[in-house]
Amino acid sequence: MILSIFLNTVVSSSSSPATVQWTPNEFTDNDFALMRTSDGMVIRLGDSREYVEERLGAPIGTFGYNYSYEYEGFKIHYRDGVADAMFIDRSTTAKELFQTVKQVTIGDQMEEVMAKYGEPVNLREDDRVTTASYYMERHNGSYRIVHKLTHSNNPDNMFTFNLQFDEEERLELIVFSEYRFFVPAKGK
Repeated sequence: MILSIFLNTVVSSSSSPATVQWTPNEFTDNDFALMRTSDGMVIRLGDSREYVEERLGAPIGTFGYNYSYEYEGFKIHYRDGVADAMFIDRSTTAKELFQTVKQVTIGDQMEEVMAKYGEPVNLREDDRVTTASYYMERHNGSYRIVHKLTHSNNPDNMFTFNLQFDEEERLELIVFSEYRFFVPAKGK
C-alpha cells in the first residue's frame, strides 16, 4: 500500500515504471533519495541516522570520510546525525539493491541516464571517465538548475547530483549531496 502511494506520486498512473518518461533537468525531493528495488523502501537526504538504521540495521563498514558509513546497497555521510550525502559506486556491497527513483543504477548506459536527467551543468571528460554534474537550488519546494554553486544567497538550499561513467560509458558512481557536504563542519 505505501509503495503504491509512493509510486503514484513519482510515476504517472497510466505508465508502468519500466516505460515512465521523466522531464530532463527537472529535479524534485525524490531525486535526492535511493529506493530499494525489492520493496520500494526509500532513504532520503535529510533522514536521520536513527531512521536509516531502523530500516537497514547497523552499517556494515566505514569509508573515506569521517561520519561515512556503508550499508548493504549504498553509502551515506552524516553531518550532525543527518544524511547530507549518499553514494553508490562499483565497490558498494550489493550495489544492485538500490537505484535512484528515476530507475538509474550502476552499470546503466550514459545515453539512457542522460535521457532521464537531462543536460548536466558541467560535463567533464578524460581518457578514462566522464563526469556529469548538476547543481541546483531549492526554493519554495522546487529546484532550479544553477551554473555555479556560488550562485545562491543561502548555501543550505544548494544541492549537487554527480554521475561518473567509465570508458565504456557505463555508470560507475552516483553521488548526490547537500552543498554543505563539501564545506567543513565547524568543530569537526
